[in-house]
Amino acid sequence: MKPIIDLGSPTVTSPSSGPDSGPDSGPDSRRAGLPLPPDPGAAALPAGSYDGSVVIVTGGGTGLGKAIAIEFARLGASVGILSRKDEHRAAGVAAVESVIRESRTGGRAWAVPCDIRDPESISVAFDSVESELGAIDVLINNAAGNFPVPAEDMSPNAWRTVVDIVLNGTFYCSRELARRLIPDGRDGAIVNVGASYAWTGGPGFAHSAAAKAGVKNMTETLAVEWAPYGIRVNGLVPGLMPHEDETAAIAAVPGKHVGQDSRVPAGRVGFPRELAWAATYLCSPFASYISGHSLVVDGANWQRRHTVMPPFTPIREQLGRPPFGESAPGTVGTPPAKGVSS
Repeated sequence: MKPIIDLGSPTVTSPSSGPDSGPDSGPDSRRAGLPLPPDPGAAALPAGSYDGSVVIVTGGGTGLGKAIAIEFARLGASVGILSRKDEHRAAGVAAVESVIRESRTGGRAWAVPCDIRDPESISVAFDSVESELGAIDVLINNAAGNFPVPAEDMSPNAWRTVVDIVLNGTFYCSRELARRLIPDGRDGAIVNVGASYAWTGGPGFAHSAAAKAGVKNMTETLAVEWAPYGIRVNGLVPGLMPHEDETAAIAAVPGKHVGQDSRVPAGRVGFPRELAWAATYLCSPFASYISGHSLVVDGANWQRRHTVMPPFTPIREQLGRPPFGESAPGTVGTPPAKGVSS
């Protein structure tokens, strides 16, 4: 099957090449594991499953969010891309419009500037989407902010910025949609993109891990509260899924792109389209009895354990940081220019 602009996918034909440059890379050296997914352009649901539906994807112009937007559009949805940055909105619209042309669906793309830390900005953005595309049926809370930093180096602003985007922004957007659906008596679906360290803790990412744990709990709470209104709320947790839009701060983690396939029980990294397929399923009528659940798409990676744990390496060493105190307090842990995205 001819690839159809899967801009949310890794820039490689196999997860065992390209950014994975470790000694175990390559089709002949990759150990047995889970099979590769269908080619770009395949869909997880019948064609037209989202005809006439309107989907909002926050942070839908880059990475995993863009991949999710593409797959909803492939199935007929009109997609609203919410992002703060002009270039991200433009990229999201271009990707969605391309797949609409290629698939010949009846959907449309619309992009709106939005800072999800601001409830008023969210309300204005949702109004714009509804005015242009129609009443909103599905919300994908994907926008996030993250960068690695030891907790003792983290500035209050760094903590506040990530928690505001990840936890507060997810709630504000979810609340906005619910307050539109409930008076109209319309069903709806919300998917919150999470992280596996919501269960385990996330050394080096205390701000994001705490916020994602809050998102998981909130997902379960809202699922119960809003089920009587016909609103389903689920979580979706990605595993290791390289893509071209990784922020500089994440990409710079030492060893990040070395031997990636060998670090996953599946024997390979994932493709963003695999997460996107799961998102389209969770919001569809085929999942109408699923709510309050967090679906993990990571090749069983977060459950793995060693029989005998390897030697412990402190986070400062893992991140290549000097001993605490060698840099001026308050100057580290500030959100880098490319470390926060939406």
